[in-house]
Order: sequence, then structure tokens, then C-alpha cells
Amino acid sequence: MSGAVISLNAAAATRLPTALVVDGVAHSYGAGHVLRKVDLRVAKGEIVALLGPSGCGKTTLLKLIAGLIAPSEGRLDIAGRCVADAASGRFTAPEKRGLGMVFQDYALWPHLSVLRNVSFPLEMRGVAREEWRRRAQRALERVGLADYGPRNPGSMSGGQQQRVSIARAIVAEPSLVLFDEPLSNLDRDLRDTLATEIAALIRDLGLSAVYVTHDQGEAFALADRVAVMREGRIEQIAAPERLVADPASPAVCEFLHLGTLVRAERRPDGYVLPEAGLTLAADLGAARPGPGRLLMRRDAVSAGPDARGMLRGRIVACVFRGDHYVLTVRVGADPSPGADILVVTRQRGRAGETVPLDVDVNRLRFFEDGPGTSLQTEEVP
Repeated sequence: MSGAVISLNAAAATRLPTALVVDGVAHSYGAGHVLRKVDLRVAKGEIVALLGPSGCGKTTLLKLIAGLIAPSEGRLDIAGRCVADAASGRFTAPEKRGLGMVFQDYALWPHLSVLRNVSFPLEMRGVAREEWRRRAQRALERVGLADYGPRNPGSMSGGQQQRVSIARAIVAEPSLVLFDEPLSNLDRDLRDTLATEIAALIRDLGLSAVYVTHDQGEAFALADRVAVMREGRIEQIAAPERLVADPASPAVCEFLHLGTLVRAERRPDGYVLPEAGLTLAADLGAARPGPGRLLMRRDAVSAGPDARGMLRGRIVACVFRGDHYVLTVRVGADPSPGADILVVTRQRGRAGETVPLDVDVNRLRFFEDGPGTSLQTEEVP
């Protein structure tokens, strides 16, 4: 598997037919709501990642798409065909949905050879022996395992076993492939490599995919759009670069670690930080004044000898991250932990040291309290 990740332009995506439509889908276990009226569109040839912490509902949504559970509300269409509708009771079994699926634990049969593991979906459909052997061998070639057909899966590394699982998922060239945290058992370097290869393979075959992960880097590496999920809802869905540049809510900022969120009040002449006892001067013009939370992006705050000293703060902690340091700096005349700001720098800092800080007010993002922080989605019709 090889190739580069190519981002699908959102405008172009809207012109493509849909591979998946999730319309108002909800799911409950007793009185507990796991999913709350989720809407999602996946265009043909598009990869959408479901990203979020444990318990946010992403795996439940994947199970609903796969047909492993039925929705309490709403409807799902795959390749233009209704596969589940809570209102009418319609429900199509998983094996009849035309899906491929890749699991976290590989789910390979130890008593079958690699080739027979890959060919299993074709054999279950009654494909002739010579045909399934040819197609299974071709799938193994596509994942870089052309010579592994006779092997036993148990004799292979974790990365190789996951490649076998991917080959099995694509062998029938389904309209939609589902990935359930497939790389979480692998080490970081291999995960990065396989994420890029999976994306290239899906695009090469012209398939569509829904990819569940809790790993931001993984999602950004392979997906055209990323749906950040929280408490059973999609908080925001957009291209990775838009999520970073234009987060829809404080929850998205926190999950993506975009910077420091502090309590603030917006005024025409700047932002007041009550917990730090200071004001960041800025010409905010006609912006509506009021309380909220201010995102201080990591690239908006700089520290060190070249800083002009718009603010001064005391270093509380310094953590080395391989090629940079992350300083926790407490700012203000009478600072409290609520006034801590994370600052990325190339220079080590010592706890207790006072440092000057520069803040690019044009790169700050303010979220109003209340309706101003409502959910935002960017959907494919």
C-alpha cells in the first residue's frame, strides 16, 4: 500500500452521490441516551472519521451502521438503500448491507490460512473457487502481503494481521468500509504508516469509509472530514484544517488541544481576564460584549527573550516534547490556576522563573456563553 492522502474538497463532496445517510438516528439503553439524533452524510469515495473520547457514542454509531444493533429513532441508508428505519421497523441484517469491516482485534480465524481468511466473504456469497482464490490473492497484493497466503495468521506480527483484516474487508470491494479503531493495538510508528496506507488504498479502490478512532493524529492523517463527537452528538464535522482553524465550540478546542481556554469578558477595547486580573487590548469594533471563554491558541502566544512583554507570567511547569517545550505560565498581578496559559517554545524554562509573553490578539477565538456556542456541522447533502 502506498500513496499520499488527498483531502476531498467540501464543495466537491457535495456534488458526489452519498454512500451513507444517517438521518436523525438515536439509540438508548433503557433510560440512558447513547446517541442523540445524529445526522451524517458520507459521499461516495469519501473517508469520514468519528473522533472522540471513550463513551462519546462513536462506536455505537458504527454498530448501528454495521447492523449490529438497531436504532431507537431515525433511518440509515447505504448506497441509496434503506437498511434501518425505526419508524417502520425495517432492518437489514449485517451480511446483507454490502459492507466491509475492520476490527481492533483483527478477528482472524486461527484455523484458516491467510488466503482463506481473506476469501471468506466471497465463499459465503457462493463465489466459485477459482474466482475467490484470484480475488483474495489480489487483495493480499494490494496490502503488501502477496506471498503470505499459505501462512497461519498466528505466525504474523500485529501489523501484518491487521493488513490481512483490511484485505478481507476490501476483497468484495464493498460500497462502504467500516473501521473500528483498527490501529489502537499497534505502536505509534506503525500506526502512522498504516493510517496513510489505508487512506491511499481506499481512494485507489474508489471505496467510502467510516473510521472510528480516539486518536486525533490518526483521524487527521486519513480522513477527508472529521466528526468530533461528544455526549452522543456530533459537536462539529469538517475537514481537519477547518477544525483547527475554525473550531465550533470550547469542547472541540479542548478535545483537539488547540490551546488554553480561559474565562473572559469581551468588550469593545479588548478582553478582560478576571482570573488573571488583566486586560488584553484589542480593537473589537462592533463585536457584542459579554462573558464567555477565550481560546488562546498555542501559536498566538510566544515567550522568551524576543518577546516584547505584552504580558508577564511565572513558569509553573516545563515539559519537554521531543522537539519543543511546553510551558505552563501563570499570568496576572494576583494569579490563580485559572490564569494558567500553555506556551510552546524552543527554550527550556525553569519553574518559578518570570518570562515576558507576546499575544497575537488576531489569533484569539472568543466563544460567547449560551447560544453562541451551539453545535456546528458541515454536511454533505
